[in-house]
Amino acid sequence: MLTQELVNAQLRHTGELIKGALEHGYSDDGYDYLTSGLRLSELLMHIQIDNDKERWQELLNWGLADYACDGICEELYALKPAALAYLED
Repeated sequence: MLTQELVNAQLRHTGELIKGALEHGYSDDGYDYLTSGLRLSELLMHIQIDNDKERWQELLNWGLADYACDGICEELYALKPAALAYLED
């Protein structure tokens, strides 16, 4: 299940992306990572608030593939979700 620690990890990761953008600007890829991190943070907060177990499983099974890879925190990668299996070679 989605935990507060996981939501916090994504928020911290997104905060680092924002900090980098403020300090150095961003490229096209940087923009994708930043907006992806923001969208994913918002979604995770909604899933947690709504305690939506079905939506959480959908995200892990296929939904994470809709987000730019560097916009996703390492803690989500550590779960080895099916949605990110394509990154494992």
